[in-house]
Amino acid sequence: MEIRPVKWLDWRKGLFETLETLMPVGVFTSAWRTEVITKMEANPDQTIFVAEENGKVVGAATLIIERTFFHGGTSFAYITHVATRKELPDQYRQTLRKALIDHLTKEAQERHCYQVRIIYHEN
Repeated sequence: MEIRPVKWLDWRKGLFETLETLMPVGVFTSAWRTEVITKMEANPDQTIFVAEENGKVVGAATLIIERTFFHGGTSFAYITHVATRKELPDQYRQTLRKALIDHLTKEAQERHCYQVRIIYHEN
């Protein structure tokens, strides 16, 4: 399994089906997908990470970095929208969620965030 930032073509690998486990994503036109993913790629303070296995997105989570005036102007991080494929066994889904949270926590630390909060959505 590889955890990495989302790429434009991940929607073809099951990104939206994975996110649908949290809440309805809806139907997107190609132009809309391009616009949203391009905006996300251009914003270093909001990154969706995916867990890919055998060419398929099996998990995803979002890291949001917030600049603050606290702790000498360092940043604060939120991990949200942690999603895994519903058809996977529960134990493996738990393992994926932990791997995503650990990876995003490390990413936040590398970006010098003084604190990380997880916003939990039922999945």
